[in-house]
Amino acid sequence: MNKTNAIRILEQAGVSFNVVEYDAEGSFISAVDSAKKAGENVEQVYKTIAFKNASNELFIFVLESEMEVSLKKARALSGCDIEPVRQQDLKGLTGYERGCCSPLGLKKAATIFIDELALLEPVIYVSCGAKGMNVGISPEDLCKVSGALFADFAS
Repeated sequence: MNKTNAIRILEQAGVSFNVVEYDAEGSFISAVDSAKKAGENVEQVYKTIAFKNASNELFIFVLESEMEVSLKKARALSGCDIEPVRQQDLKGLTGYERGCCSPLGLKKAATIFIDELALLEPVIYVSCGAKGMNVGISPEDLCKVSGALFADFAS
């Protein structure tokens, strides 16, 4: 197993988690595809979407794989005009490639929001920063370790 920054952060925090590896050969693997390949429930696999404002402040939204971020709700939560980070800018701002973005171990400080629907699940799976690897963790522990806030922003 490849030990990513996200895994190191979880180990240092002393929280319970498990790593799920799956075949990610080829190009981009969506969160829905990763759930299917890993044999996980799609409702428990969450994706990490990065937004930024004009000052390059980073805002991270973690939500169920089949849902989308409501731009209206996201802007209201952030308190400013934000737009999705362009794919070519993602690694420079987050430290992660598309399809591997994790809410843990970000390159740049960010305000992180986890969709409140996560609280309905005992465990959610998020990318741990490497292609073909997710980490299963309780939503409460992910919130605590990442410094995130629970909010309603999905559509």
